[in-house]
Amino acid sequence: MTVAVAPRVRLEEQCATLLADALRWWPMTGAAVCVVDGDGTVIDVCDGTAGLGSMQPVTGHSRFEIGSISKSFTSFALLQLAEQGRVDLSASVMDYLPWFSVQGGFGAITLRHLLHHTSGLNAGSDAFADALPQALLLSDSTTAAPPGDFFHYSNAGYILLGLVIEQITGRSLAAVTREQLLQPLAMHETAGAITADGHHLMVSGTQPLRHDQPILPGDVLAPAVLVEADGGEGHIVSTSTDMGRYARMLIGRGELDGVRVLSEASIRQTMRDRAPSDALANIPGRYGLGLIVEKKNGHTLLTHSGGMVGYNSHLAVDMTAGIGVVVLTNANGGSGPAEMLSRAILDLATGGVGVGSARLNRSRVRDSQRYEGIWTDGTSTIQVVRGATEDGLALIADGVSGAFYGTPQTRLACAHPSWRRFHHHLVGGDGDERWVYGEQVLTRIGLERGSEARDAGSEASTLVGHYRSYSPWYPSFRIVVRAGSLHLIAATGVEAPTDDPILVPLGPGVFRIGQDARLPERLVAGPVVDGSTAWVERDGFRYSRFFRA
Repeated sequence: MTVAVAPRVRLEEQCATLLADALRWWPMTGAAVCVVDGDGTVIDVCDGTAGLGSMQPVTGHSRFEIGSISKSFTSFALLQLAEQGRVDLSASVMDYLPWFSVQGGFGAITLRHLLHHTSGLNAGSDAFADALPQALLLSDSTTAAPPGDFFHYSNAGYILLGLVIEQITGRSLAAVTREQLLQPLAMHETAGAITADGHHLMVSGTQPLRHDQPILPGDVLAPAVLVEADGGEGHIVSTSTDMGRYARMLIGRGELDGVRVLSEASIRQTMRDRAPSDALANIPGRYGLGLIVEKKNGHTLLTHSGGMVGYNSHLAVDMTAGIGVVVLTNANGGSGPAEMLSRAILDLATGGVGVGSARLNRSRVRDSQRYEGIWTDGTSTIQVVRGATEDGLALIADGVSGAFYGTPQTRLACAHPSWRRFHHHLVGGDGDERWVYGEQVLTRIGLERGSEARDAGSEASTLVGHYRSYSPWYPSFRIVVRAGSLHLIAATGVEAPTDDPILVPLGPGVFRIGQDARLPERLVAGPVVDGSTAWVERDGFRYSRFFRA
């Protein structure tokens, strides 16, 4: 499918409008968009500057960290080795990394399990900065389900895959990536590792100055710290122009401009060899071999988002229409504007009407009528009203009004000074909604239910509080008691949960993070001093009690 010249001009105008809207409402200073078809670049639209205080405009040659989109590079490097007969995807990880171990007593974890995120390993805690120590830390973790049983996204799994590639080839993952993918695809502005030496060539990342509350439009941003990385979960620095070439290679089923880097069979395998569908997946399709495979209106899409400290990106390729979209931004990972931009632009490029593009305007809340009313928990009362725009919402309490703003999830952030510490969200169905905010559960006046409160146990009172680390990936969280259960709540963070997972007691001082018994993440309480827990460990990463509540 080739986009005609007239639609191309219109598409460029629409993309520029969407990009300007995103820069207004989302926490970033610059973004780059590239739309391609099989023949070449259709449009290349950029806006904003290369960092806080920078006067340098973003261009199609500006370098960004692409985060977890790098996982597809790791997967393709492994598939190349499989095509050469040097690796067996069905083999155990221990066949290549004999020192690898994990507790749990289940069957062998294979490379395919790692590729699919079905190994049962934890998501990864970033307790160490480098790949090998992170992989070794897994020996202290415990899986809770057999490999292949369910999808659970794991950066740790792709760290292992990168180490496998290095073990097989005897070269660094960066060198393999460069020689086997970047050079053949003429991606000359792309690097296979994030290093201080190349930092001056990159757009500067940004992150919220306050990491312990939901970010609102206009909040103060700070320069993101440099996190050097060469692991298989997120090691690529690239430009929108180069990533456009990568998208064209996917459209070409492994071939670009007459150069083949992967066989068509491997690309077909990427689309067909997928993880099992699971309610916990929280992704729009099913995970293939390094990319998410989506089925939409008879079309097959290959997609992946990327979040790094200071960067947010998204790749979406409609394999049926032959159109690809790349969006690179310097919004902090986890904030989500790149995916919303990418999907809206792909919809426009393939003849749609930009469904979902309104979400870039954070003042417009989807299904805003659901939130209207007066809500109370018997102690606090709020009134939620639709504001000046049809889809706008505001919270009124104590004679003060504060606007609501949408997020990539169903949660809302609020500008009311007394109601902005946590995200707001509704749980339950029609006629039985409950308003959740931190430890509070409010019901609509006139539809009050009986109290859900129950005793959370004596240990809960020692754990409740605010905890932090110096990790930029997941800097802080709060533990609260809600309706008699402990919950972990993080406001921001690249690797932080986007819901409020329950902490399920497993033994003295040990909790599973999340309701499902198959989840491997653990929180372990530290010593108690004067009735308060001094620190907690999340999968080996220690967080201390914060002096700020």
